[in-house]
Amino acid sequence: MKRLIGAMVALGLSTSAMAAPDPTKLPAALSAEERQADSALPAQVALGQHGIVTAIDAFRGGQVLLQGERTNSAGYAASEAGTLIAMAAREANVTIGPLRKALDGFDADEQAIAAVRSGLSRSSWLKPARIEIAREPTLAGRTAFVAAGPGKKAVLVDVAYYLSADFNQIEAVANLGFARDGKTQPTYFSYHRLTSIVQLPHPSFDPRANVRSWSADRAALARAGLAAAFSRLEDLVGLATEMTPQEVQQLAAKDIAKTYAAGRYGPPVARAAKPGMTTIWARGLVSVQQLADPGPAR
Repeated sequence: MKRLIGAMVALGLSTSAMAAPDPTKLPAALSAEERQADSALPAQVALGQHGIVTAIDAFRGGQVLLQGERTNSAGYAASEAGTLIAMAAREANVTIGPLRKALDGFDADEQAIAAVRSGLSRSSWLKPARIEIAREPTLAGRTAFVAAGPGKKAVLVDVAYYLSADFNQIEAVANLGFARDGKTQPTYFSYHRLTSIVQLPHPSFDPRANVRSWSADRAALARAGLAAAFSRLEDLVGLATEMTPQEVQQLAAKDIAKTYAAGRYGPPVARAAKPGMTTIWARGLVSVQQLADPGPAR
Protein backbone atom coordinates (compact mmCIF):
# COMPACT_ATOMS: atom_id res chain seq x y z
CA MET A 1 0.00 0.00 0.00
CA LYS A 2 1.43 3.37 -0.98
CA ARG A 3 1.61 5.37 2.23
CA LEU A 4 1.05 9.08 2.48
CA ILE A 5 3.94 10.88 4.11
CA GLY A 6 3.02 11.58 7.70
CA ALA A 7 -0.45 10.01 7.48
CA MET A 8 -2.47 6.85 7.26
CA VAL A 9 -6.02 6.29 6.16
CA ALA A 10 -8.29 6.00 9.18
CA LEU A 11 -11.04 4.10 7.43
CA GLY A 12 -8.81 1.05 7.29
CA LEU A 13 -6.66 2.17 10.20
CA SER A 14 -3.82 -0.21 9.47
CA THR A 15 -0.63 0.67 11.30
CA SER A 16 1.44 -1.58 9.08
CA ALA A 17 2.07 -1.43 5.35
CA MET A 18 -0.83 -3.85 4.84
CA ALA A 19 -4.04 -2.50 3.42
CA ALA A 20 -6.78 -3.05 5.97
CA PRO A 21 -9.70 -5.15 4.71
CA ASP A 22 -13.31 -4.08 4.42
CA PRO A 23 -14.94 -5.30 7.67
CA THR A 24 -18.28 -5.75 5.90
CA LYS A 25 -16.78 -8.46 3.71
CA LEU A 26 -15.28 -10.63 6.45
CA PRO A 27 -16.85 -12.42 9.42
CA ALA A 28 -16.28 -10.62 12.73
CA ALA A 29 -16.49 -13.82 14.76
CA LEU A 30 -15.10 -17.32 14.40
CA SER A 31 -17.19 -20.47 14.41
CA ALA A 32 -16.82 -23.01 17.20
CA GLU A 33 -14.74 -25.22 14.91
CA GLU A 34 -12.42 -22.35 13.97
CA ARG A 35 -11.98 -21.38 17.62
CA GLN A 36 -10.90 -24.90 18.48
CA ALA A 37 -8.43 -24.99 15.61
CA ASP A 38 -6.99 -21.50 16.16
CA SER A 39 -7.06 -21.06 19.93
CA ALA A 40 -3.27 -21.11 20.36
CA LEU A 41 -2.13 -18.99 17.42
CA PRO A 42 0.62 -16.43 18.07
CA ALA A 43 -0.52 -12.80 18.16
CA GLN A 44 1.19 -9.65 16.96
CA VAL A 45 0.08 -6.28 18.31
CA ALA A 46 1.16 -3.40 16.05
CA LEU A 47 1.20 0.28 16.97
CA GLY A 48 2.82 2.39 14.30
CA GLN A 49 2.48 5.81 15.91
CA HIS A 50 4.42 7.71 18.55
CA GLY A 51 2.24 9.85 20.78
CA ILE A 52 -1.18 11.41 20.28
CA VAL A 53 -2.24 12.11 16.70
CA THR A 54 -5.34 13.60 15.15
CA ALA A 55 -7.75 12.79 12.38
CA ILE A 56 -8.70 15.25 9.67
CA ASP A 57 -11.64 15.11 7.33
CA ALA A 58 -10.53 13.96 3.90
CA PHE A 59 -13.77 14.50 2.04
CA ARG A 60 -14.64 11.40 0.01
CA GLY A 61 -11.45 9.77 1.21
CA GLY A 62 -12.91 9.42 4.71
CA GLN A 63 -10.45 10.48 7.38
CA VAL A 64 -6.69 10.67 7.57
CA LEU A 65 -4.67 10.25 10.74
CA LEU A 66 -1.72 12.59 11.04
CA GLN A 67 1.50 11.10 12.33
CA GLY A 68 3.24 13.80 14.31
CA GLU A 69 4.63 16.86 12.59
CA ARG A 70 6.05 15.11 9.53
CA THR A 71 3.18 15.94 7.23
CA ASN A 72 4.48 17.06 3.86
CA SER A 73 2.23 18.13 1.02
CA ALA A 74 4.57 16.37 -1.43
CA GLY A 75 3.42 13.08 0.06
CA TYR A 76 -0.11 13.55 -1.17
CA ALA A 77 -1.47 12.88 -4.63
CA ALA A 78 -1.06 15.76 -7.06
CA SER A 79 -4.74 16.58 -7.12
CA GLU A 80 -7.10 19.18 -5.77
CA ALA A 81 -8.24 16.78 -3.03
CA GLY A 82 -4.63 16.02 -2.11
CA THR A 83 -3.84 19.72 -1.86
CA LEU A 84 -6.83 20.33 0.40
CA ILE A 85 -5.82 17.40 2.63
CA ALA A 86 -2.29 18.75 2.90
CA MET A 87 -3.58 22.21 3.87
CA ALA A 88 -5.90 20.72 6.50
CA ALA A 89 -3.04 18.56 7.77
CA ARG A 90 -0.76 21.53 8.34
CA GLU A 91 -3.49 23.41 10.23
CA ALA A 92 -4.38 20.37 12.35
CA ASN A 93 -0.74 19.78 13.29
CA VAL A 94 -0.49 23.36 14.54
CA THR A 95 -3.76 23.04 16.47
CA ILE A 96 -2.79 19.83 18.27
CA GLY A 97 0.71 21.11 19.12
CA PRO A 98 -0.12 22.35 22.65
CA LEU A 99 -1.61 18.99 23.59
CA ARG A 100 1.43 17.08 22.36
CA LYS A 101 3.58 19.36 24.48
CA ALA A 102 1.36 18.95 27.55
CA LEU A 103 1.48 15.16 27.18
CA ASP A 104 5.27 15.09 27.01
CA GLY A 105 6.51 12.22 29.16
CA PHE A 106 3.14 10.46 29.26
CA ASP A 107 3.57 7.01 27.72
CA ALA A 108 0.15 6.50 26.14
CA ASP A 109 1.70 4.17 23.55
CA GLU A 110 2.54 1.62 26.22
CA GLN A 111 -0.91 1.96 27.78
CA ALA A 112 -2.54 1.25 24.42
CA ILE A 113 -0.47 -1.88 23.91
CA ALA A 114 -1.07 -3.05 27.49
CA ALA A 115 -4.83 -2.68 27.03
CA VAL A 116 -4.84 -4.94 23.98
CA ARG A 117 -2.59 -7.52 25.61
CA SER A 118 -4.84 -7.64 28.66
CA GLY A 119 -7.96 -7.78 26.48
CA LEU A 120 -6.62 -10.82 24.65
CA SER A 121 -6.05 -12.55 27.97
CA ARG A 122 -9.73 -12.11 28.87
CA SER A 123 -10.87 -14.48 26.16
CA SER A 124 -12.27 -17.78 27.40
CA TRP A 125 -10.80 -19.65 24.43
CA LEU A 126 -8.12 -17.58 22.68
CA LYS A 127 -4.83 -18.29 24.43
CA PRO A 128 -2.06 -16.98 22.16
CA ALA A 129 1.10 -19.06 22.14
CA ARG A 130 2.98 -15.77 22.40
CA ILE A 131 2.28 -12.08 21.93
CA GLU A 132 4.76 -10.03 19.93
CA ILE A 133 4.78 -6.22 19.93
CA ALA A 134 5.58 -4.44 16.66
CA ARG A 135 6.41 -0.77 17.23
CA GLU A 136 7.59 -0.20 13.65
CA PRO A 137 5.35 -2.62 11.74
CA THR A 138 6.23 -3.48 8.16
CA LEU A 139 4.56 -5.62 5.54
CA ALA A 140 7.58 -7.93 5.38
CA GLY A 141 7.65 -8.36 9.14
CA ARG A 142 3.96 -9.05 9.38
CA THR A 143 4.07 -11.52 6.49
CA ALA A 144 6.95 -13.41 8.10
CA PHE A 145 5.13 -13.51 11.45
CA VAL A 146 2.04 -15.12 9.94
CA ALA A 147 4.05 -17.56 7.82
CA ALA A 148 5.90 -18.77 10.93
CA GLY A 149 2.69 -19.54 12.83
CA PRO A 150 1.17 -23.02 13.10
CA GLY A 151 -0.65 -23.76 9.87
CA LYS A 152 0.81 -20.47 8.60
CA LYS A 153 -1.81 -18.52 10.55
CA ALA A 154 -1.69 -15.84 13.27
CA VAL A 155 -3.71 -13.22 15.12
CA LEU A 156 -2.96 -9.66 13.96
CA VAL A 157 -4.04 -6.64 16.00
CA ASP A 158 -3.57 -3.04 14.86
CA VAL A 159 -4.05 -0.45 17.61
CA ALA A 160 -4.20 3.34 17.34
CA TYR A 161 -5.46 6.30 19.35
CA TYR A 162 -6.19 9.83 18.25
CA LEU A 163 -8.30 12.97 18.57
CA SER A 164 -11.32 13.25 16.29
CA ALA A 165 -11.23 15.78 13.47
CA ASP A 166 -13.19 18.30 15.57
CA PHE A 167 -10.93 17.62 18.59
CA ASN A 168 -13.88 16.92 20.89
CA GLN A 169 -13.29 13.22 21.51
CA ILE A 170 -10.49 10.72 21.98
CA GLU A 171 -10.83 7.48 20.04
CA ALA A 172 -8.89 4.29 20.70
CA VAL A 173 -9.21 1.60 18.05
CA ALA A 174 -8.12 -2.01 17.81
CA ASN A 175 -8.51 -4.04 14.62
CA LEU A 176 -8.58 -7.69 15.64
CA GLY A 177 -7.87 -10.02 12.74
CA PHE A 178 -7.14 -13.67 12.08
CA ALA A 179 -4.96 -14.16 9.03
CA ARG A 180 -3.31 -16.88 6.99
CA ASP A 181 -0.28 -16.67 4.74
CA GLY A 182 -1.01 -15.33 1.26
CA LYS A 183 1.04 -15.04 -1.89
CA THR A 184 2.38 -11.54 -1.19
CA GLN A 185 0.90 -10.67 2.23
CA PRO A 186 -1.32 -12.21 4.90
CA THR A 187 -4.95 -12.79 4.00
CA TYR A 188 -7.58 -12.16 6.67
CA PHE A 189 -10.31 -14.71 7.25
CA SER A 190 -11.87 -12.86 10.23
CA TYR A 191 -11.72 -9.16 11.08
CA HIS A 192 -13.35 -7.11 13.84
CA ARG A 193 -12.91 -3.34 14.31
CA LEU A 194 -13.29 -2.15 17.91
CA THR A 195 -13.66 1.52 18.82
CA SER A 196 -13.61 3.10 22.29
CA ILE A 197 -14.64 6.77 22.34
CA VAL A 198 -14.34 9.25 25.22
CA GLN A 199 -16.06 12.60 24.74
CA LEU A 200 -14.88 15.92 26.11
CA PRO A 201 -17.31 17.52 28.57
CA HIS A 202 -18.70 20.82 27.22
CA PRO A 203 -16.97 20.66 23.81
CA SER A 204 -16.62 23.79 21.71
CA PHE A 205 -17.18 24.37 18.01
CA ASP A 206 -13.69 25.87 18.03
CA PRO A 207 -11.07 23.08 17.73
CA ARG A 208 -8.45 25.25 19.42
CA ALA A 209 -10.69 25.70 22.45
CA ASN A 210 -11.12 21.93 22.68
CA VAL A 211 -7.36 21.45 22.55
CA ARG A 212 -6.96 24.00 25.35
CA SER A 213 -9.43 22.00 27.45
CA TRP A 214 -7.61 18.72 26.81
CA SER A 215 -4.25 20.39 27.51
CA ALA A 216 -5.01 22.34 30.70
CA ASP A 217 -3.30 21.37 33.96
CA ARG A 218 -0.62 19.27 32.26
CA ALA A 219 -3.23 17.60 30.04
CA ALA A 220 -5.26 16.32 32.99
CA LEU A 221 -8.38 15.72 30.89
CA ALA A 222 -6.45 14.13 28.05
CA ARG A 223 -4.67 11.76 30.42
CA ALA A 224 -7.96 10.79 32.03
CA GLY A 225 -9.59 10.43 28.64
CA LEU A 226 -6.85 8.22 27.27
CA ALA A 227 -6.93 6.01 30.38
CA ALA A 228 -10.72 5.64 30.08
CA ALA A 229 -10.53 4.92 26.35
CA PHE A 230 -7.87 2.23 26.82
CA SER A 231 -9.70 0.66 29.76
CA ARG A 232 -12.83 0.24 27.66
CA LEU A 233 -10.83 -0.93 24.65
CA GLU A 234 -9.47 -3.72 26.83
CA ASP A 235 -13.06 -4.75 27.61
CA LEU A 236 -14.01 -4.65 23.93
CA VAL A 237 -11.12 -6.86 22.84
CA GLY A 238 -12.22 -9.51 25.32
CA LEU A 239 -15.87 -9.13 24.33
CA ALA A 240 -15.09 -9.39 20.63
CA THR A 241 -13.50 -12.80 21.03
CA GLU A 242 -16.65 -14.11 22.75
CA MET A 243 -19.10 -13.00 20.07
CA THR A 244 -20.53 -15.76 17.90
CA PRO A 245 -21.34 -15.62 14.17
CA GLN A 246 -25.02 -15.94 15.07
CA GLU A 247 -24.85 -12.93 17.40
CA VAL A 248 -23.13 -10.82 14.77
CA GLN A 249 -25.73 -11.86 12.20
CA GLN A 250 -28.55 -10.77 14.51
CA LEU A 251 -26.92 -7.37 15.15
CA ALA A 252 -26.47 -6.83 11.42
CA ALA A 253 -30.13 -7.51 10.65
CA LYS A 254 -31.88 -4.64 8.85
CA ASP A 255 -35.03 -4.69 11.01
CA ILE A 256 -33.29 -4.39 14.39
CA ALA A 257 -33.79 -1.19 16.46
CA LYS A 258 -30.86 1.24 16.20
CA THR A 259 -29.54 4.26 18.07
CA TYR A 260 -26.95 7.01 17.55
CA ALA A 261 -23.69 7.20 19.46
CA ALA A 262 -20.90 9.70 18.66
CA GLY A 263 -21.99 10.00 15.05
CA ARG A 264 -22.31 6.26 14.57
CA TYR A 265 -25.62 4.47 14.07
CA GLY A 266 -26.37 0.92 15.08
CA PRO A 267 -28.21 -1.43 17.44
CA PRO A 268 -27.28 -1.46 21.15
CA VAL A 269 -25.20 -4.46 22.21
CA ALA A 270 -26.77 -5.91 25.34
CA ARG A 271 -23.87 -8.08 26.44
CA ALA A 272 -21.52 -5.07 26.26
CA ALA A 273 -23.72 -2.83 28.42
CA LYS A 274 -21.88 -0.90 31.13
CA PRO A 275 -23.09 2.02 33.32
CA GLY A 276 -22.34 5.42 31.79
CA MET A 277 -21.55 3.97 28.38
CA THR A 278 -23.42 3.38 25.14
CA THR A 279 -22.19 0.43 23.10
CA ILE A 280 -23.55 -0.25 19.64
CA TRP A 281 -22.79 -2.43 16.65
CA ALA A 282 -21.58 -0.30 13.74
CA ARG A 283 -19.58 -2.68 11.55
CA GLY A 284 -17.91 -3.65 14.82
CA LEU A 285 -18.25 -2.82 18.52
CA VAL A 286 -18.31 0.93 19.24
CA SER A 287 -18.43 2.09 22.87
CA VAL A 288 -18.99 5.74 23.82
CA GLN A 289 -18.63 7.47 27.18
CA GLN A 290 -18.39 11.07 28.29
CA LEU A 291 -15.51 12.14 30.46
CA ALA A 292 -16.57 13.32 33.90
CA ASP A 293 -16.83 17.10 34.23
CA PRO A 294 -13.95 18.24 36.46
CA GLY A 295 -15.88 21.39 37.39
CA PRO A 296 -14.52 24.95 37.41
CA ALA A 297 -10.77 25.35 37.53
CA ARG A 298 -9.38 26.28 40.93
